[in-house]
Amino acid sequence: MSVPDINRRGSTLVDAVVTLMLTALVGLMFAALYPAATSCSRQAQEYKTATALAQRKVEQIRSFRYEVLTPSVLFANGVIDSADGDSPYSFTSVDGVASELAQGSGVVDITDAESDLKRVTVTVSWVSSSRSVPRSVRLTTYVADRRTRKV
Repeated sequence: MSVPDINRRGSTLVDAVVTLMLTALVGLMFAALYPAATSCSRQAQEYKTATALAQRKVEQIRSFRYEVLTPSVLFANGVIDSADGDSPYSFTSVDGVASELAQGSGVVDITDAESDLKRVTVTVSWVSSSRSVPRSVRLTTYVADRRTRKV
């Protein structure tokens, strides 16, 4: 028996305990991060849904010509909930925003940016399910009057 073997007696037990403690520490760190990761994932999914709803509404409105961007035409084509009143117009029921997002709502605001240009702003709002914080996504586009002009 050599001298170094006597001095190493019990070191494998210390190595095993240290390894076990490090493994437990790493496991606890992952366990602590899991709820935060789940919350972030849920919030990202809500933003993805809201952005998709807003983008779909923007594309739906862009398919109309400038001169027919009126409440009655938009309502008749299932773009907004009601033709009554002035801008902004709700589309919460038409697209089922409330069923897609917690306390979700959607509005379309159509304003004249210039004499031959309309600004269309689509806003989707909801309350975050993880923290009950109001959130919203807003997309803006412009629709130009492409009719030929007589000078």
